[in-house]
Amino acid sequence: AARQIAREGMMAGEERYLGPRDKGPQRRFARDVVDSRFTAGEMVLPMLFVVVFLTFIDSLTLQVIALFAMWALFGIVAIDATIVSRITKKRVAAKFGADQVEKGVGWYAAMRSIQMRALRIPKPQVARFTKLDQN
Repeated sequence: AARQIAREGMMAGEERYLGPRDKGPQRRFARDVVDSRFTAGEMVLPMLFVVVFLTFIDSLTLQVIALFAMWALFGIVAIDATIVSRITKKRVAAKFGADQVEKGVGWYAAMRSIQMRALRIPKPQVARFTKLDQN
């Protein structure tokens, strides 16, 4: 019963149930920054299913196109994760002070941006395209 309560608390983003990686106001703000936008990383898993499906079709042209599309998506995801990281670090610095930015907050945001929204833990606490308050 206690494990279930802890799991539900972690999924809901309650601070006392979060692991060390997710704790703190800066990490919460970073999660909100990522969750308030659409990221290219969310498309990787669905696209992988499409690519696997296309490999079963007996058309070399289609298979090559799917493969190159997947590699292009990986490149776009890398660029998007870099942009998300920089945006998050800048917004955290604006909110908490440039000298107070925790180490790794940009990487944390980039890694969260690569996960599908429905699979993120803790679950997103803000709706997509929500304007976040800087204060």
